[in-house]
Amino acid sequence: MISFDLGVKYGNSDEMPVGFAISEELKAKWNLIIGDSSTTLIEQLEKYKTINMFFHDSNHTYEHVTFELETVYPYLSNNFLVVVDNYDWSEATKNFAAENDLKLVHVSDDMCFIIN
Repeated sequence: MISFDLGVKYGNSDEMPVGFAISEELKAKWNLIIGDSSTTLIEQLEKYKTINMFFHDSNHTYEHVTFELETVYPYLSNNFLVVVDNYDWSEATKNFAAENDLKLVHVSDDMCFIIN
């Protein structure tokens, strides 16, 4: 499991630390990458070659969401799950799903799944 984090706190200083939801058992296999995914994502994907799940909850600009989705797409396994939080902040997620003939499933509030 890989997580990317800018390493910069934002909002309430009492917020939970990065990785708070990861069980201690899974933390043994967890790789936390500190840095902007626009400069760290490709290198990590090359190390793993294939991923089963990708969860986007970072910079929600059209350009950045598009970058992350287009970058991970070639590395996704045949039975993948992409989760996008705040997908309604731009049209990037909807456009990506449509352009790649993928299903976009509204999950709750402003979160969606992209599946094949």
